Amino acid sequence: MNIHLLVIGSCQTYGYGLAAGQSFVDQFIRRLEQSGQRVKADYYAPVSLQGVRYLLPKLPLNQYDVILLQAGHHELTHSLSFTTLLKRWQTRTELVIAVPADINALRNLGPIAQRQSFSEAGNWLSAGLKLALLKGIAGFGALARLNEVNSTLRNILKSLRAHRHKVILLTPLPHREPVSRWLRNRGRELFIREATQQEFSVFDTHMLIQPKEEFFITDDPAHLNAVGHELIGSRLFDFYRAEPIVLPDQFKYPDRFNGHRMP
Repeated sequence: MNIHLLVIGSCQTYGYGLAAGQSFVDQFIRRLEQSGQRVKADYYAPVSLQGVRYLLPKLPLNQYDVILLQAGHHELTHSLSFTTLLKRWQTRTELVIAVPADINALRNLGPIAQRQSFSEAGNWLSAGLKLALLKGIAGFGALARLNEVNSTLRNILKSLRAHRHKVILLTPLPHREPVSRWLRNRGRELFIREATQQEFSVFDTHMLIQPKEEFFITDDPAHLNAVGHELIGSRLFDFYRAEPIVLPDQFKYPDRFNGHRMP
């Protein structure tokens, strides 16, 4: 059987900082092939959450059998300017080219320069103050970044509604830096809630990956190492086999589909 796979997400989809074949998508594809499937994969990465919204209408979604959506990596991260988390996104139309990414070329790019270690005492203190502020604002439902992520994700899932039987939505991957970790945890809650309400399958990465050194590239709090990717890829395959994601000619009762999160 042939499977045409659509992959949309961040640099984690092609395994930033890892050798070819080590990303969680590579692991997922390898297991599909070992089970007798022939897989063709189109990658659109790295793409922001806003970018996904503009990209989807440009894609021939009917041609794909499985859609992996791993979003929120950029938006749910402590950026260089902390105040951007408190402001609404500027209204703009992103230039999105509907051409699959050259994954080999992306893998050959040099590593992203890391900022000052987040483990230093001064950074931890600063993070604590920032977290207190974010939690206070979020407690009133007024944190702009979370509200924007929620709204954008809701619209994305609405645009994918007709294809929900073949979509696997991954929760934002864990992060080790304190502010980003909190944002990813809140993002996880948003993703699960929206996916459940709109009856999409959601794969909860936080059930597998803890914000510990053993799962991350050395001195990089944002990107998973080969161990983390292996764990997600293998469990993603198990999730795929267990979920009611079927090929279009088998999907006869879309209204009876129920979204489900990983136990």
